[in-house]
Amino acid sequence: MSCLCTVPCNTVFGSQHQMDIASFERLVADDEEAGRVPLLLLANAGTPAAGHTDKFVRLSEICSQHGIWLHVEGVTLATLVLGFVPSAMLAAVKSDSMTLTPGIWLGLPATPAVTLYRHDDPSLALAAGLVSSRPADRLRPLPLWLSLQQLGNSAILQCIRLATQLSQNLLDKLKLLPNIKISVHDEVDCPVVVFKVVLSEQNLPGAAVVEVSDLQQRESELQDSFNRWLCSELQKAVPASGLSEVELDDDGLCLRFSPLVTAAALDTSNADVDSLCEALSARVPTMLLSWRLRTALRHTALSAPPLAYLEERCWAGLGALRYEVSGQEFHPSDQQVELEKFNQKLGQKLKSLLPDIPLTFGPKAGGRLDCVYIGMVTEELDMAALMQTIVETGQEVEESSRVGCFPLLFVFI
Repeated sequence: MSCLCTVPCNTVFGSQHQMDIASFERLVADDEEAGRVPLLLLANAGTPAAGHTDKFVRLSEICSQHGIWLHVEGVTLATLVLGFVPSAMLAAVKSDSMTLTPGIWLGLPATPAVTLYRHDDPSLALAAGLVSSRPADRLRPLPLWLSLQQLGNSAILQCIRLATQLSQNLLDKLKLLPNIKISVHDEVDCPVVVFKVVLSEQNLPGAAVVEVSDLQQRESELQDSFNRWLCSELQKAVPASGLSEVELDDDGLCLRFSPLVTAAALDTSNADVDSLCEALSARVPTMLLSWRLRTALRHTALSAPPLAYLEERCWAGLGALRYEVSGQEFHPSDQQVELEKFNQKLGQKLKSLLPDIPLTFGPKAGGRLDCVYIGMVTEELDMAALMQTIVETGQEVEESSRVGCFPLLFVFI
């Protein structure tokens, strides 16, 4: 729509997740010079994805100066009910309107959102369609009103205060952990914490510390896969945490902790935050080790025929090896079926030989049937012994099944 435009975020100074004030002023000036009338600015007070908050003090001044309606929405608006509200957040009350979602914050299903707005003349609000004189429309907020009355003021405050405490507790603990990158950690009393594990190759010979922003596209996709695995593991370890995945433009796949949205339904406590950090601390070393050995495996496979290294970015772990099977080639129509049979036989033998490494194969893998999926490795892994076991087991299965010449794919996750 030609009447809408997007205000970019900061690129040089300030948070890269906040509205660029200078760009907003230029857009307003350009509209006025072109004879257009800027009407409304939509600002964020804690986006649902990552809790980004714009600078309301300056935005309010600019909007007031040019007669622009300032509308605010976001999860951080819930903190306005607390006893102490930072001035940066308190400026949001100077907006012309704001949308609140108390049903989500308080765990009240099937309750509507609420939009509060300033008005000097009720008739103008009615003419603009902001209110309705129909009884059915006026009864729509009734479920929310009854729920709030049932909870009471103290319970509402306790719920929101607990959410901010849980977020701050996790934030403080994450700052003490290595290899953790926190997004939007400078937001004040933000009830959303977004973080990820930054994988480094600093322990490899001749390699320097590599940050996410410096990784090539291949490594960025691998980091997303590793963090996706981590999120799944933490969800299973601490289900009450309400942890979820979120995709950010700058940081890729991250883990999001948003107790204001999930704590009321999951009954999240500070003990759950402690358990979450313990589970995170226990899994980060495994991720770092698997990341380093992934590169080591690539070099080892070059000198270990009949194994060949393959790049599989969608699976977290060591990577992929292909076992070149010698012998007669199958007809193209039979090759895939025979490959799946061979792979499942090999998977069964490897599972009995490698009880400490999680193996998944066949229909249970949920993916390809011609692969053996192997989970994250630990410090007990002997790379040379693993390579030798795969080669010898492949040779045994090849001899017993008398397969033809086709490549076998191993995927390590």
